[in-house]
Amino acid sequence: MIVQKKMSQDTNSHYLFENKSWIRLVEFLIQENTIMKTRLSEVMYQIQDRETLAIAEHFQDRFCIKDDVFEHLINDLEIEYKKWYLYNKKDPKVSLKEMKLTHLGHRIDMERLEQALDVLKKDYNTFLSTLESSNDSIN
Repeated sequence: MIVQKKMSQDTNSHYLFENKSWIRLVEFLIQENTIMKTRLSEVMYQIQDRETLAIAEHFQDRFCIKDDVFEHLINDLEIEYKKWYLYNKKDPKVSLKEMKLTHLGHRIDMERLEQALDVLKKDYNTFLSTLESSNDSIN
């Protein structure tokens, strides 16, 4: 019984740890998104045609959408963290089964988010490099 209780506490602390690490990751992604938006605003002066401007606006829109996603995700993760904390304090209103399902959903969301951001960053960096190469050919 003591071993089972210890394992249960370790599992719960793992959920808390994983949840907190996701919050830190999303906070980092917010910073990275801000850097990409700042870089986009720095290169806007180089854009001389409508097609390229449309692509730049597309990236700007996607960065704004990511900001909203990050804001909602951090809020959800913080709520989940508080529930895990309450569960560890033996709050009878908190359902372990429901919390594990929520946690699994967040794990899937985080994996998808990271994959989508990898694609976005690669596309964005490719776009920026085409701006640089078109400037090289003008000079």
